[in-house]
Amino acid sequence: MPLEVVPSLLCKTREELIQTIKTVELLCKRVHIDIADGVFVQNTTIALDDLSGIQTKKRIELHLMVRRPHEYIQRIALLKKKPWCVIIHSESCSQSEAELLFKKLRELNIKIGIACLIKTPISLILSLAKEADVVVIMTVKAGFGGQEMHEEALKKVARLRELFPNKDIEIDGGVNTQTIRLCQDAGASTVVVGSTIFQAKSAAVALQHLREVVLQRG
Repeated sequence: MPLEVVPSLLCKTREELIQTIKTVELLCKRVHIDIADGVFVQNTTIALDDLSGIQTKKRIELHLMVRRPHEYIQRIALLKKKPWCVIIHSESCSQSEAELLFKKLRELNIKIGIACLIKTPISLILSLAKEADVVVIMTVKAGFGGQEMHEEALKKVARLRELFPNKDIEIDGGVNTQTIRLCQDAGASTVVVGSTIFQAKSAAVALQHLREVVLQRG
């Protein structure tokens, strides 16, 4: 299966989120929306409540870069447009808190994602990764766009692919037409891309170019 390219939305306001979703609405199957609380990461984005009433036919992948993500579950349950997947960070809560959140997400029929920061060895997330539907490897400092990829982190992806041949393994950060080849070679099934798409003159052209690179690699 070809590597899937998913637009990553790092928005400061609800209005920006709405406009950015419109930009890619016809270009993809799912969108990756970052929620940063300014505590877990040194940046603040839209809040979870800003998703209320958002209209899109795309699957929403919600990336919670927040402390104590298990405390967000009630608000997630109240969203009219439920996320397709919720990604939490292994560093943001305890093992027991993560397991409780996983249980509640399953009850809501929402897929589970577990992410780890660049500094975190995958040995510390393996038990959660085993239970998750999606494993996200950060290849930049979490919370900010427009950074260069830390290629050393791709070794984690290769190791995870050996351990979990059929799992959705996602790379987040620094993906462009050059580094996407490295992601593919490492064994990723998904990459989320922000600046390369949204800082281009045409988001549609940039996204198509990335997909063409993937297809050329086979």
